[in-house]
Amino acid sequence: MAELATIDQVRTALGIVDNASDSTVSQKLNAAEAMIRDYCGRPLGFVSQSVTESFDGENAQQLVLRYTPVTAVTSVTADGSTVSAEYEVNASGVLSFKYVNFGPSLGRNTSSRTVTGVPYRSPSFGNSINQVDVVYTGGYAADAIPANLTECAIQLAAMLFRDSQRDKSVQSESLGDYSYTLAGSANKYVRLMDDLISNYQRGGLL
Repeated sequence: MAELATIDQVRTALGIVDNASDSTVSQKLNAAEAMIRDYCGRPLGFVSQSVTESFDGENAQQLVLRYTPVTAVTSVTADGSTVSAEYEVNASGVLSFKYVNFGPSLGRNTSSRTVTGVPYRSPSFGNSINQVDVVYTGGYAADAIPANLTECAIQLAAMLFRDSQRDKSVQSESLGDYSYTLAGSANKYVRLMDDLISNYQRGGLL
């Protein structure tokens, strides 16, 4: 089910005034949103929900959570044990340990630095594969989807609809001094997403 835009919005963008094509419009909107989820690395979508993500430790001190905005972190476990050190998450979904006074931390690798002349260290998440699990609530309220995500879904669905209606054998047309050549469909879809939503691509280690 579409969550970024509505059939009415796509119909308006296409200049369609009746609902005779709604089945096809709905199909193209769902396809557009699947492409956007894949492009952004958010297979679960954009609406707020409870998420469990697993990460390789790789001695990272920060993890980039996929499903922003993050509204709550329920738990962080490493090697099956609850992480007791203090951590925080910022508006960009970067989860990191708070720097603490020099001393024992998680029993894992640590990195130290000096803050105002006092030795500090931050624990890392270790270096095993898929050892870190983060349970959190992330995503947008259904009525607060960012406008550029909605616009991208509308435009992409409209493109898919138009492309499904045209004669696939026609690659170029001309009329007097006017002419055009049809661009590669896959490339134009990616270009649209690059233009509108590239900053929503998520996930990784820092």
